[in-house]
Amino acid sequence: MDDEAPAHPGPEAAPAADAAEAPPGGDAPGEAPPPAPTRQRRGWLLLGGLMLTVVAVAVFVMASRPTRRLVAPSPVAPIGPGPLLANDPPRLPTPVVGPGDQVLAGVVVDGAGLPVEALVVTAAPESAVAAPGPDPTAVAVVAFTGADGHVELRGLVPGRYRITLEGDAIFTSEVRYVAVPSDLQRFVVARQVALAGVVTDGGRPAPDVTVALDSDTVSGGRTVTTDRAGRFELGGLPEGSYRVWAHRGDRAARAVWVPRLGRGPFADVTLALEAAAIVTGRVVDRQTGGGVAAAVTLSPDDGDEAPRHARTDGNGWFKIEGVPYGRWSGDAWAPGWFPAGAVGFAAGRGDVTIELVPGGVIEGRVVDEAGSPVAGAQVAAIEDSAGGREVSAAAADEQLRRALGLGLRAPAGDTAALGDDGQFLARGELGVVLGPIPFAPPPGAARTSVSTPIDRIDLVDPVTAVAAVPVDPAYVPAWVTDGDGRFRIIGVPAGAFVAVAEAAGFPPGRSARRQLAIGQVATGVDVTLARGAMVAGRVTDQRGAAVPGALIKLAPADAVGGRGVLEVVADGDGRYRAGPVAGRVAVTARAFGHADYAGALDLARPPAGLDPGADRVLDITLVVADAAVEGVVEDPSGLPVLDARIVVTGGSADGRATVAGPGGRFRIAMLPDGPLLLTVEHPGYPPQRFEQTTGDAARLRLAYGGGLALLVLDHHTGASLGGLPVSAVGPGRVRREVTTGLDGTLTLAPIAAGTWTVTVRTPGYVGRGLEVAVPAGDRPGQVTVRDLRLELERGATVTGTVRDRAGDRVAGVTVRVRRGGEQVTATTDADGDYRLVDVPTGAVTLTADKDGLGARAELELRPGDERGGLELTLN
Repeated sequence: MDDEAPAHPGPEAAPAADAAEAPPGGDAPGEAPPPAPTRQRRGWLLLGGLMLTVVAVAVFVMASRPTRRLVAPSPVAPIGPGPLLANDPPRLPTPVVGPGDQVLAGVVVDGAGLPVEALVVTAAPESAVAAPGPDPTAVAVVAFTGADGHVELRGLVPGRYRITLEGDAIFTSEVRYVAVPSDLQRFVVARQVALAGVVTDGGRPAPDVTVALDSDTVSGGRTVTTDRAGRFELGGLPEGSYRVWAHRGDRAARAVWVPRLGRGPFADVTLALEAAAIVTGRVVDRQTGGGVAAAVTLSPDDGDEAPRHARTDGNGWFKIEGVPYGRWSGDAWAPGWFPAGAVGFAAGRGDVTIELVPGGVIEGRVVDEAGSPVAGAQVAAIEDSAGGREVSAAAADEQLRRALGLGLRAPAGDTAALGDDGQFLARGELGVVLGPIPFAPPPGAARTSVSTPIDRIDLVDPVTAVAAVPVDPAYVPAWVTDGDGRFRIIGVPAGAFVAVAEAAGFPPGRSARRQLAIGQVATGVDVTLARGAMVAGRVTDQRGAAVPGALIKLAPADAVGGRGVLEVVADGDGRYRAGPVAGRVAVTARAFGHADYAGALDLARPPAGLDPGADRVLDITLVVADAAVEGVVEDPSGLPVLDARIVVTGGSADGRATVAGPGGRFRIAMLPDGPLLLTVEHPGYPPQRFEQTTGDAARLRLAYGGGLALLVLDHHTGASLGGLPVSAVGPGRVRREVTTGLDGTLTLAPIAAGTWTVTVRTPGYVGRGLEVAVPAGDRPGQVTVRDLRLELERGATVTGTVRDRAGDRVAGVTVRVRRGGEQVTATTDADGDYRLVDVPTGAVTLTADKDGLGARAELELRPGDERGGLELTLN
């Protein structure tokens, strides 16, 4: 690409020779005037003039456009959280090259492992984002992905960068604290996908039905109403697997899991309504029986079904429509209260009562070392044990949102964790992984970095302000200290807790340990905040060279719940400063291509003569890791395998990787000396592991895998079933999750040779598994088992009651339906009732057993049957 493209000529430079040669005023001398044009000729002249006008306008517009060129880098003022861009990127951005000599290369793929092109990729120095100020190296370097998803960000200086990925087809994403220099990066982004389908009732389209979805890939849920044809569509979703269900009054469609990975097209989803319950109930104070305003969650005993959520009214009453029949558990949350225990019930069997009991209360003051009150401190109670529970304003907000099915709130400000070299560590809302990492990554990808949405994918309207559940006046909290330093923490469960306080300019402080019983009020709990000190220094290697971008972590010994743990990035000269911290502090540091550092600092004993307000200096030396592993990757016949990805698994070099080049040769340098575990990945082979030692010549000989091709059909109609989730489990309990295509087919290759169990479970059909012996092939990616057919049968529904010989209903009885090797199981509820869904059809055996007593019945079921009122008597 040239530095400057030739400019288009402007209108003033357009050829005008004919006009210049003609005399002004009309015809050339000596010539007879032309004959009068005919009507047809006048039409052609008019059309020609119009075309010339269009061409002239187009030339003018093209000449007026700015020339696209590689521009010289210019400093960009940091703007706080968000991508460090001079301007919003245009549709076709101009690449920006930085002032350095480093290149960060990567490949961008979607959740299906396919490359994503035409994305704007920006690298912004983390140091400029964290500490705004004039810095000529703080340039936002910009590039965009090609057709193969590859991108190269040029002109970077060594350090840590925030990588932002933007484009029309994806959700804007970012990866934090990427090391430069580093290995080739691999970024997984989320395409925007849609989920569409139809809801039926008795085989006919069902209008005005509420369709809902949730997923681990998004925060909260989303709903839509079907149109007159029973159709629905939910767009603007990130790639992932979604649980979808529908309800209207006393009818509901059971939840189904629908994968949506890649660019599509995707098969429609069909949801069939069936009879359901309307659950009503009340949340009450266990001691008084009075109603409590709360958020209610109904959780199914069937793990595949979706939970249901509601708010009570002021007297604790609630109503939830469209709850499928079966066993459920009811739970509730209210500020300052705890459930007395989850309530089990059968949907449609009377009102549900959920009892709450009041939690404990901690009251006290936050003061400084002189005993003066500290106003504006945020307080929390944390259980004094490893991984102890936290009681805080943020935890209460999270509990409320979970109880209402709203998901988590986005963290305020820029709270992403510092991750390992080149890899974002998932934390909180931003830790949602958008789809599984593809099984066989594309050649050339040497490291996996999961990108995460910076614009929250929160699908509840609205979610920025969730209305709080009304609080009993006796349990009004004070999560932030007042002018006297006073606080009040409510909803503390029984156990040993400490109060923790955080305020600007102080390290976090903690109170003495307090043991609380249920509902106990603890008063006089004081927290003293010490001033602490700042820690500063320089990170260098053993030769004295600066190590820019090193990650330094300061962890106080008395840190509770992660509070007070600080992480900072060394700047371009290797310098860092962090704090305040107090007491004994564990210090660790790491950087790409260097051995890790671990040390300690005792701030409780300052050196003699040191000014109390001065920084404590700690210089850190990171030893360059100068060992290497090199060798060749071969196929079973000894021929070289190109483009294999070799990854270091485990240890301090975990994630370091490279790609085998010509002759199958590879080399990974800057490793710690000693044994390594290498994983080899290639699109034509199943992943394989090898033990290796640095310095020894590695000869990694791969084994061929196999593959299978499967067609999923409706047993009764012969129609292919597209869009169904399929689970495959193979040797070593390796699991693969795939989806049938629009024609009901799927191909699973390459996979390890051995026995695989392929299972399809979807509502409306009897779940079925198929065990397949997959032999190894004789070439990469070979499908060694073909023409497999998995026929699914429409299931039946069986309900009834189990009684003893005296005619009394019996709870806790195991009821089974068997046909051959297939079996469906349920347990009777407190009323002795049972419900079996997706039951195999044909001649089946219905059994019940408990404590040595049993019952048995023979049934003949047809697809879609709903057989009710079947009573079994234990003998």
